[in-house]
Order: sequence, then C-alpha cells, then structure tokens
Amino acid sequence: MICMLDISKEEADSIFARLVSNMNHEIEFDGKRHTLSISLGAVHSSERKTTKELFECADQVLYHVKQKGKNQYLLEEYNDVL
Repeated sequence: MICMLDISKEEADSIFARLVSNMNHEIEFDGKRHTLSISLGAVHSSERKTTKELFECADQVLYHVKQKGKNQYLLEEYNDVL
C-alpha cells in the first residue's frame, strides 16, 4: 500500500505509469528467465477518508485491473468506484 498526500490525480497517474513501465522487464533467476510485471489499483480522493475506506476501494480497483490482464494500472476517483 502506498499513501501519497497532497498529490494531484495527474501526478499520481504519471508516477503509476512510470512504475508499470519500469517494472516490466526480464530477469534471470536460478538459471531461468522470468518476466516481471506489476498491476496497480489506486484511488484518488479530495475528501478525507479513513485508511480502511481507501484500502477497500483501491482493492476493488485492483481486482478490475487484474481482470483486464497483467502489467497495467488503474487510477479512479474514490466516489466513482462506489
């Protein structure tokens, strides 16, 4: 879980796009080639929410991302998810 305070949705979107791009590469481990990838589900809220509310909402978004496939992210507004 990553919490970013006082950040715009555009800034968060840029960070997540770079994370997904930078994590997508091959490594060799134990003599075998493996492809690394990352899937991220995130929420942005301009209103005060509890950690539990944000986490549960982000978990729902992550579930949708994983249904679409690997190596993706989705950043949604908190109120759009519920």
